[in-house]
Amino acid sequence: MALALVLLYLWQLGAAPLFDVDEGAFSEATRELLSSGDWGHTTLNGADRFDKPILVYWLQAASMAVFGVNEWATRLPSALCVLAATLAAGRFAARHWG
Repeated sequence: MALALVLLYLWQLGAAPLFDVDEGAFSEATRELLSSGDWGHTTLNGADRFDKPILVYWLQAASMAVFGVNEWATRLPSALCVLAATLAAGRFAARHWG
């Protein structure tokens, strides 16, 4: 079951371009974080960006550092978090309701 979920969540993860305004803003801010090397200060188009929790940027930056700056790497941390939440909910349901 877990393997099916992994395939479902990761299959074609980077096939579509970044199309949502927020998705593009997060990925650009993460790219800027990587290029500056300052992992404690986020910017978007050079302007300070402190309105979002930095963990999202750190997870995306780690993914981009490993897999390159692309749509797949940008979306991977969110997909893995959804996968973990789905597995946790399934485990909870199995334990409480069989």
